[in-house]
Amino acid sequence: MSYEIPPQLHHKEKIMFGLTFQQLGYALPTFLTTFILIFKSGLNYTTSISISVLLICIAVFFMFFEGLQKTKNMIRYLRNQEIEVLSKELKQIINIEKIENNTIKQEKSKISIIEVTPTNFKLKTEEEKETIIANFQKFLNSLDFPIQIYITSSKVDIKEHFIHTTNKTKEKILQIKDENEIKQLFKKAGLIKG
Repeated sequence: MSYEIPPQLHHKEKIMFGLTFQQLGYALPTFLTTFILIFKSGLNYTTSISISVLLICIAVFFMFFEGLQKTKNMIRYLRNQEIEVLSKELKQIINIEKIENNTIKQEKSKISIIEVTPTNFKLKTEEEKETIIANFQKFLNSLDFPIQIYITSSKVDIKEHFIHTTNKTKEKILQIKDENEIKQLFKKAGLIKG
């Protein structure tokens, strides 16, 4: 069974100043251009320094923030903003051969999307939290293929639930005639002690 090293774990050899060859490819031309702009161009210092700072920011973006990949993605996005669902352009971008049994089959891989119902982790006891974490860790360690986890949160409006619960509680209290029954009900709910 083969195992691919995730891209973020690939070793990139540091050539000079702790920079990779690709990063040096962005840094050296930027440094030379900045040097020429400031000392040899004849422009006033404000203009040459402003242009130099702009060039340095662009170089830093490409060197440390995957600027090349982000630029390519932006160009692809701008080119393909409106694509029909079963068009050739879309098939080239996402490379789907067919969808079968809740699995997307591509040329070299398969993709499945699984929706998981959430649990309120904060309401769990420490023992339950540890069990959930340990089981999730076992699940991740058992995988022999790459996965991507996408998490979303959405707010739930429970105002109507509170109104309904309040009305039901009021109805229940009105049905109870005896004061001792009300006290027993509040004791069970943990609202009063004694």
